[in-house]
Amino acid sequence: MWMPQGNEGSCTGQCAADLEAYIWTFRKPSDGHPDVPVSYFSCPSNAPSYGQRTLRLLTKLEYQRSVRDLVAYQPDVTSSLPDDFVSGAFVNNNTLTVDKTRYTSYLANAERIAADVATRWNAVLSCTPSTSCANTLVNTLGPRIFRRPLTTDEQTAYLNVANGTTGGRTVAEGMEVALTAMLSSPQFLYRSEVGTLSSNGIYKLDGYEMATYMAYTFTGSTPSPTLLTAAGNGTLNTVTGIRSQASTLLSSANTKLLLTDLVNRWLLTEKIETLTKPAVSNFATLGADMKNELGKNFAYAMLETNGNFANIYNPSYTHINSRLAAHYGLTLTGTTDTDGFARVTTNDRGGILMSGAFMSRYASTTDSNMITRAVAIRRKLMCQDIPEPPSGVSLDREQLFAQDREFYENPHTTQRMIFDRLTGGTTCSNCHGEIINPLGGGLENFDTAGRIRASDLKGNAIVSSGTFFSPYPQLQFLNDPDRVRYSPEIQFNGAKDLARTIVEHPQVANLAQTCLATQFVSYSSGINSIFLIDSDRDVGYKRISKDEENAYRCDVADLTNVLTTKGPRAMLEEIPALESVMYRKEWAR
Repeated sequence: MWMPQGNEGSCTGQCAADLEAYIWTFRKPSDGHPDVPVSYFSCPSNAPSYGQRTLRLLTKLEYQRSVRDLVAYQPDVTSSLPDDFVSGAFVNNNTLTVDKTRYTSYLANAERIAADVATRWNAVLSCTPSTSCANTLVNTLGPRIFRRPLTTDEQTAYLNVANGTTGGRTVAEGMEVALTAMLSSPQFLYRSEVGTLSSNGIYKLDGYEMATYMAYTFTGSTPSPTLLTAAGNGTLNTVTGIRSQASTLLSSANTKLLLTDLVNRWLLTEKIETLTKPAVSNFATLGADMKNELGKNFAYAMLETNGNFANIYNPSYTHINSRLAAHYGLTLTGTTDTDGFARVTTNDRGGILMSGAFMSRYASTTDSNMITRAVAIRRKLMCQDIPEPPSGVSLDREQLFAQDREFYENPHTTQRMIFDRLTGGTTCSNCHGEIINPLGGGLENFDTAGRIRASDLKGNAIVSSGTFFSPYPQLQFLNDPDRVRYSPEIQFNGAKDLARTIVEHPQVANLAQTCLATQFVSYSSGINSIFLIDSDRDVGYKRISKDEENAYRCDVADLTNVLTTKGPRAMLEEIPALESVMYRKEWAR
């Protein structure tokens, strides 16, 4: 085999190495199993992608925001609601149903909210209890609560309750009971994604279902009157109309808050303020600030009109307040927002990798931790399914430490040297030899609390040179005899250079871009991301079918293409226009 044909002598260096790696993928070892393949994420089918017909129970935060936006109810309700279901990184209740215990809590909340509204009907409906006000409750507020027009039977039943006809109540009493009933009804508690039969067992979401999907996906709350109007006039029946309304929703302040929550859940940084960092007395406060920094950076990069993927990882700015400025050694300049944060120019921070939240979350109590950081990069940022360590590892390390105590306690022995010694020359090297240690070691220039450092706790100069091995969806393990030979060894020096590598190196960028799209498909569909990366990892509950997995994997491919060609904001606008969102079927589950 020659490449390029007719000019084989020109294929030298990396070209020759790539060609050999390609040829080796065809070799079959003695056990008859093929080599670990080198392939990139792609849509595995040309068939249309269909999502699951479903009723999604509102999450606690969705419920809270909905009653806030519907009737201006401000007191906390989340603490009195049952726990949500977590699918992968994200909260999504598309597999939960309302049992007696759960419904009791919903009914109690509805009664409290209705009792509160009964003291201020004029503020909510611009009227006081009367027959006409009861009509306003049912005919104006009712469709907003149900997120669609009421049927004739529903309208009649609720009007009879609100007017006091049913139950022999006064109008004031009837209106309170009617509101309680609406706020505890399935039509309010569930988001309908059932659709209307189109053909051959395929269902298309109607305009109101699409409005509901878009509102909760992009703002975490109920559709606005404007969006419901768009649903009613047919705007949301076309891809063009859907994208246009999505663009409008993305300009909502709620979207920024939602993206802040999303990125912190994705990276598991949502509780970093609870971490113990003895060297930082106010870390509980700083941890909350770091979550805000991460969220503001991510939201800004995702929502910029002319933004690009590079700003998600390697921007020239970060968002800080006065406390973070002091902690990082930066100067707070420019106009601050209502949270006290300003976007400042910096060459050493910014993006999700170099955030204080990420670096603090994946560190030990007192020092950095190159292993947890590398594993987080592989799993969270690259969507590479690195396996869990075998049982008994901690005992093995204690034994190794005891055998070579002088080395480990030497003041000139760095943490990087310790980890390399503990994991080298054993079965641990299968993962640590290339996939973990060389990657995580390149982030040693960030300490346990997300600050840039030049020396470690012992005073040794930091060595932050690193190597990114195995830039493929399928990890190539060091001791696997069937691994692809001559996999690229991508050199970098420090976190900033790794961030640059993530956005500039074609193979690494492809991994990161696909992984970002995977997170948004997981978030918006409620499907665990582990099902989208061709992993057989046990997640504790039944997997969806391979055909359904393939449908969502095609969505990932579509979103990745939009991300790379048009940018992050365009990718978000494309989510509700995906085939699997617009069209549904009864998948076997």
